[in-house]
Amino acid sequence: MTATPQDVQAKLAQAAILINEASNEAGQLVAPPPPPSGFGVWAWDVQSLAVDPNSAALVASMLATTPHGWASASQAVAVRTSTTTCYAVTGLGHGLDPTVEVPDGTQAGLTSDHHLLIVDEVTGRTHDMWEAKFDTNGHLVSCSGGISYDTLPVRAYTPQGGSANASDVPSQPSALTPADVKAGVASRTLRFGCHLPGPGPVRYPAAPWASPYTNGTAGNPPLGTLFRLPQTAVLPSTAAPLERCIFNTLKLHGAVLTDGGSSLTFRAVDQGGGGQGAQAWANVGVTMVTSGGAISGLKCGTVYQMTLIPWAQLEAVVPPAG
Repeated sequence: MTATPQDVQAKLAQAAILINEASNEAGQLVAPPPPPSGFGVWAWDVQSLAVDPNSAALVASMLATTPHGWASASQAVAVRTSTTTCYAVTGLGHGLDPTVEVPDGTQAGLTSDHHLLIVDEVTGRTHDMWEAKFDTNGHLVSCSGGISYDTLPVRAYTPQGGSANASDVPSQPSALTPADVKAGVASRTLRFGCHLPGPGPVRYPAAPWASPYTNGTAGNPPLGTLFRLPQTAVLPSTAAPLERCIFNTLKLHGAVLTDGGSSLTFRAVDQGGGGQGAQAWANVGVTMVTSGGAISGLKCGTVYQMTLIPWAQLEAVVPPAG
């Protein structure tokens, strides 16, 4: 029997709860859970990987411009089930399927990239879009880039022929969710962007045909670089749940540099898009900004910057086997 997205999410939640219960007050992880069903990739055991010989220089260069990370719910996600009311959009082009069913009320992500991900549980397909555009009736009409692919099993990178991010990686499994914060850890590898990644050759799990960040900063890590925190890293007990979740995940499954941005930004979901996911974040004690400055930003307590995670202890690791 093929696992459904709900099955996968249930396994993720169960594994996250188990590992959270095995954590002490300082956030020390005792034993990682096995990768969930369907996650042969994007749930890497980062503690089993060797440290990159150039790790210290890569981390120092990346942190020179943005010494602290933050999270942004910039990834709009809509889910189509057998009972969802939808409208059909044809001819979106790029690498998207000829027809995409869009759940009523879906909106794009709030940032200027207007990311949109539609998970179709009826067809088993995921539609990943960049700069999604809607008409005055609130209907999706076009996008600047995109790709459709089978939702399961989870793949390291998307098929060739379209793109929704600089590394051509799937957007869904690596975006932080309110359920992750509630559990205290994500049971999969996260993704983030930094200010001008390095121009060097991309690394797995970035797609082998993804273009290097040619206008990037020399010395910064290239797209696809996987990072972790060492098991010895400690987080103060005063850390907010959002920061603790990212800290624990960095020790368990790490995070991959997949795109550029204005700062060290971890990608998170906005369920339904357009800020509709704000209440789900509020339910776990996280404020999502839906207007004004830092739009889509997630507040770690009362601030955006996560200053308690020991970012200087980050380690770039040798890419996992692809």
